[in-house]
Amino acid sequence: MDSFLVWVSSITPEGTLIHHLGVTGGGAAAGAAPATPAAATPAAAGNAPVVTIEWEVSGDYAGVEKLTADLLVRLGARTKLSNSKLEYKPGGSSKFTTVLAPVAGAFKE
Repeated sequence: MDSFLVWVSSITPEGTLIHHLGVTGGGAAAGAAPATPAAATPAAAGNAPVVTIEWEVSGDYAGVEKLTADLLVRLGARTKLSNSKLEYKPGGSSKFTTVLAPVAGAFKE
C-alpha cells in the first residue's frame, strides 16, 4: 500500500489537492466502515483493497476536464477503475472522485 500511495501522490497534478483517500478490504483496518457503497466497488476486487480518492480541482471547465481526463489515463495504467465522477463548480473548487482497485503486482516494492 505504501508504494501505491507514493505513486498516487506522484501522479496528482500540481495545484490539485487530495481531499480524501479511503481504503477498504485488503490492507484496510479490521472493522473499518466501507468508504463507498458496495455497488460502487470493483466486482472482481475480492480481498484486494478498494480505494476511493477525492481530488479538489480548480480552474475553468475545459482545464478541469482535461486535467481529470489525464489523471484517469494515469490511474488506468496501474489500477482497475470502477467509478469516476466529476462535479464541476464554476468559480470554485470542483470535486473529482474515483473508485479503483490496484492491479495485482503493480505496486510491489
